[in-house]
Amino acid sequence: MENACPLCNREYTALNQHLRVSHLVQNIEERGKLVLLASRRLNIRSEACPVQSCDAQKGTRLDRHMKRSHTELSDGAKTQLLDNLKRRLILGSLGALRASNPSVPMVSTLDLDEAADVLDYSLPQTSAADEGSTDIPSGEILCPPFPDHIPALNTLLEEYKELQEGPHPDAKLRHNVQNKLYRIRHFIGWMSKGQSGLAKLQFLDNQTRLKGWAGYLVDCGMVRTTSLHYLKNVRQFLVYVQETPPKTSRLGQKNVRMGIRYLNSVIKGWNRHVVQHQMSVKGRKDAVMHTVAELQQCRRLARLAIPKLLSKLENQHSNSSLWKLQGYVAAYLASLYGHRLGVFLNMTDLEVSEAVHGDKDDYLLKVNT
Repeated sequence: MENACPLCNREYTALNQHLRVSHLVQNIEERGKLVLLASRRLNIRSEACPVQSCDAQKGTRLDRHMKRSHTELSDGAKTQLLDNLKRRLILGSLGALRASNPSVPMVSTLDLDEAADVLDYSLPQTSAADEGSTDIPSGEILCPPFPDHIPALNTLLEEYKELQEGPHPDAKLRHNVQNKLYRIRHFIGWMSKGQSGLAKLQFLDNQTRLKGWAGYLVDCGMVRTTSLHYLKNVRQFLVYVQETPPKTSRLGQKNVRMGIRYLNSVIKGWNRHVVQHQMSVKGRKDAVMHTVAELQQCRRLARLAIPKLLSKLENQHSNSSLWKLQGYVAAYLASLYGHRLGVFLNMTDLEVSEAVHGDKDDYLLKVNT
């Protein structure tokens, strides 16, 4: 059975070996948790119910509870809730492993990336006037969870997901769509806090909360480029709601246009800061780039080593020599074309066999990474 690697999103049968060889995950506990993250084979029967409005505590048979108590949820929504719960538990165990400072260093950063992207910061103490203007009580978590208990919202996001993925999505597209939905769910959680009748979508007609959310993306310390993704993804979602509103919607198109117009103005002002950030990042990258002399030295050493290793492999095959050969070839090609080593490490036999042979004895390989 094939599972998608949680680090590169590619399907592998021997995922444990792939993590050890391709991603150099040497920590056995970390590798086991990553395999568990891919298979989702985790016993959660004794966990608390993940539905926001439910007060079922740990110790109940969660599988029976979800089946008998939450008849308002579709089977797909229940599966998604349980899947998200498993992911949170596994990422939490990865974080606990990292906190224990293991002797074998960890390679993955999934727990850190998730924690950095989740909007779970709190506003500093503000005056009563400020609290009234944003309608957010001081000291509370500013990004409430997505209201999973509303079937209409789950259906809306599922339909939006299918539209974004199209008929034949690849792993990269599915990953991008998943990130979009992650940001949209946080936006809906923010806008719907304390509101009722969520299936009508009238909670989206709240300019005060919309402005507060856009301002919070700045105040929480999020990088400008990341916050720009949030703004653009939410704007795209609002356009979708405007053009194809669900049957339960009571939200007027004029109100949606006002929200889209406001996001357009925010995005326009964001671009200048994003360009400045990109220039700063580019400057840091340029400072550590290899010089022309270093690249020439790399190619010269690789041209000397590759024939020797090929001869050695012909006389006596060994994994050590094979791995050295692969390293020299990857370094040589990377110094020529500037590709990341992951392009060569993830190259498959099928992609090599389908390479296009040019007129000048050259080849064109299309690698899906």
